Amino acid sequence: MIDTPPPPSGVPLVEMIRTILDAGLRVLRGEMSLTRAEIVLALRIAARGLAMIAVAVVAAVLGLVLLAQAAVAGLVALGLAPGWAALIVAAVLLLLAAVLFRFGCRRLLALQILPAQSLRRLRDSAAALSPFGDRTDA
Repeated sequence: MIDTPPPPSGVPLVEMIRTILDAGLRVLRGEMSLTRAEIVLALRIAARGLAMIAVAVVAAVLGLVLLAQAAVAGLVALGLAPGWAALIVAAVLLLLAAVLFRFGCRRLLALQILPAQSLRRLRDSAAALSPFGDRTDA
């Protein structure tokens, strides 16, 4: 038979339960704080990246306008009618834009915003505090 140690003298059972619950709440608050910090960090990084992309897009549009004008002028100099030269340059630029748009969308869809580390730690903490063990396998 296993002997269970008696509760410390002078500490009522209700106080011990309250202490255990307070400790569990502190762990939960800490995990929530970590999760919030991870989300804020990911959003800050994403915001900075998007701002850089916006500036790059403005500069690229200005550069593309100048390059497109130069390409049209070059095709006209080769003897092509101005309308056809502009149509060819526009078609090439639209094809390039479609390809880049598709690749950009794929990258954004692959971006993981969920705080994986915090969710994993929260799941582990919940399993450790559960009196019935880990029930995530069920």
